[in-house]
Amino acid sequence: MRVITDTDVREALRPYIGSPVADHSPRMMALAADTMNARQRESLESVAEELEHILFNGLYDALGEQMTLRRDNGEIVRVYLRMLPEVVDLAMFPLMDAMDPYRVNFYTLQNYYVRTGSLSALIVLQRRYTSFQDEEENRRQRTSLTERIGEEACTRLLDRPSKG
Repeated sequence: MRVITDTDVREALRPYIGSPVADHSPRMMALAADTMNARQRESLESVAEELEHILFNGLYDALGEQMTLRRDNGEIVRVYLRMLPEVVDLAMFPLMDAMDPYRVNFYTLQNYYVRTGSLSALIVLQRRYTSFQDEEENRRQRTSLTERIGEEACTRLLDRPSKG
């Protein structure tokens, strides 16, 4: 498994938290990357739990009490606690994408996806693990992914080479 960098985390979070926050929160990005690197052998759920604390504190430090950010498309968003699982899931994409495509990692990602509905796990399963699944399961996952993010985004994500 390759090392996760703060740049990996920043780029994974940029679409959700916007460039101003992504580019001016180096401590949050470094802590998230360090946590994922140090805890690669632990369950994805335990890593997500730790990242939730890091990302909440980092966003609070960057945004203050208002917890309001501007995304790159100009949208202004107030960050609520209920949104944290989605932010954590995005931050975990580099970790999941860096997992070597072995059967044990396939089972780990598949189980995590089934338990949590993780978009990042679903993307990685469709990018790197289709050979571990039958055609019907691949079709179901592709349909689910398309329904969640749209056909254009799905095609763009799946055609992009993995960093793993």
